[in-house]
Order: sequence, then structure tokens, then C-alpha cells
Amino acid sequence: MKFYHIKEEYIDYLRSFDSNVAINKNESRPYVGVILEIGAIKYYAPFTSPKSKHLKMKNSIDFRKINEGKLGGHKLK
Repeated sequence: MKFYHIKEEYIDYLRSFDSNVAINKNESRPYVGVILEIGAIKYYAPFTSPKSKHLKMKNSIDFRKINEGKLGGHKLK
């Protein structure tokens, strides 16, 4: 699994169309792998910090744990 950092300007551009795009925290928010690729465009899922609830949660169609929840996870919207 690879982690990516996305340029702040691009996240701001996306947020101008969709307020659900997570704030990038000055490019410090890691994104987890390419989840979808259409043509030359790659889509990434934002990584969420580990929380105790992740240890109990199950992987689902819109949430994936990283290292069984110990490293957090990512939610697909």
C-alpha cells in the first residue's frame, strides 16, 4: 500500500465543487492508494487517523481499515 500527499491547490479546487472533500491540512493529510482510475485521472481516498472505534469496526463497502484499524482507515463517499 502506498500513501500519497495531494497539493493543497488541487484539494481547494475540488472543494469549490464539493464541500465533502476533506480539508487537506496544508498537504499533511495522507491519502491511501489509487481507488479508481478513469482514463488518465486517478482518484484517491483520504486517510483517517487511528481511533479506538476503528478497532471494532468492520470493513464495509465504504470503509476499509488499515492494519486492522491500528493505523486508521479510509472512508469512501
